Amino acid sequence: MVVLDRAMNQFRAEGMPLALALVDIDRFKSINDTYGHADGDRVLREFAARLRKHVSEDAHVGRWGGEEFLIVLTRVAARDAMRILQDLRSHIAAQTFNISQGDIVVTASIGLSAIHGGETSGLVSVLARADQALYLAKSNGRNRVEAV
Repeated sequence: MVVLDRAMNQFRAEGMPLALALVDIDRFKSINDTYGHADGDRVLREFAARLRKHVSEDAHVGRWGGEEFLIVLTRVAARDAMRILQDLRSHIAAQTFNISQGDIVVTASIGLSAIHGGETSGLVSVLARADQALYLAKSNGRNRVEAV
C-alpha cells in the first residue's frame, strides 16, 4: 500500500496521470489442480518476472493476492496504459511457461482504471474501478484488457 499511497500523493501534488491495473492469471486454479502446487508456484514466479520485465522501470508491480497482481503506472495516460497492457497481455499469451510436465500456455485478464489531473477520485475508488474492469475482462471471455 505504500507504493499506492505515494502514487496517489504524487498524482494529487502534480496532477500527472495515474493508471492502476489488476492482472489475473486466467484459470489458475486449474493449473494448480492439474499440475500441482509446485508448478503453480513456478507459474506465479515466472508470471511476476514477466510482468516486471515488460513494464517500464517507473512502473511498480506487486502481488495483490492469490493469482492477482497490481501494476501502478505513474505519469501514464489511460490511452498509453491501454497500449502497454495490451502489449503485456499479448506477450504473456505468446510465450509458454515451462513447468515440470512440459510447456503450457498461460493467459491473463487485465482491468484498468486511470485518473488524470483534476479528478478527485480516491484510492479506494480507483482500485474498485480496476477490479470492476478486471471482472468485465473475465466475463467477456478472458485474455483481454478492459477499462472502466
